[in-house]
Amino acid sequence: MPQHGGHRESTVQVLVFALESLRPPPLFEALRVCEVFRRRLLGVAGRFFGADRIPPKFSGKTAAGTPLRDDHKHLHVFALSIGDGGGRGHGGGCGRLGDRFIDRVGVVCRSGLSPAEVELVSAVTLPALAGAPIFLTRTSSECLERSATRFLSHTPFLPVRHPKRRQGVLREGFADQVALELQRRGLPLPVGVNPLAGPWRRFRTTRRLKSGSFTHLGAHGFEVVFEEPVRGPFLLGRNCHFGMGLFLPADISA
Repeated sequence: MPQHGGHRESTVQVLVFALESLRPPPLFEALRVCEVFRRRLLGVAGRFFGADRIPPKFSGKTAAGTPLRDDHKHLHVFALSIGDGGGRGHGGGCGRLGDRFIDRVGVVCRSGLSPAEVELVSAVTLPALAGAPIFLTRTSSECLERSATRFLSHTPFLPVRHPKRRQGVLREGFADQVALELQRRGLPLPVGVNPLAGPWRRFRTTRRLKSGSFTHLGAHGFEVVFEEPVRGPFLLGRNCHFGMGLFLPADISA
């Protein structure tokens, strides 16, 4: 069991685990996988800290039970498919994006995770979501964290507001919402946010334990271009804490 403490210990922001299974979940079930991972993480954290003392960075809530307002610096869970042996018997990165199988799961926490918290996250396991055991092994996050000027959607961006037309000008369009969320996370304003074709409608976009909202706004993909290199990865939009709106450096996501 991890020992909590050491507030001055070095922290990490991105943890990645290789996922191996005879039947790995398809990428378009990323939200379901992330929801299960997060639920199990809260279970592990609850057993260690106490159910009523789970750190806000894990729960996403304040001590009073209200949503945490920290510009999304608390924990996000993600799932992706980038190949090189993603799953026993399945090539995770082969074929079209919507036909791939998940070969990585992980977390991003911009407020940082201590060594004890890293150990806690590493204790999370996944059940046999597709009928076969799942094995998670910590692996390098280097390729995901490297800086780039061009990022592509890996899972769909889910808008939170309907675009409005005022005096003949479209405001709060979906690309505008991407740029706004980047700014709220302290990232530079992109020089381009361009629609990206993809199988976005095939993805599950509503959580099992929470009724759907804003589903009429659809699921979308984008290419995001910055003037100077930016460190990845980042997650934006509705359900971003459950794997939606994952943007990866273009050479990985492609």
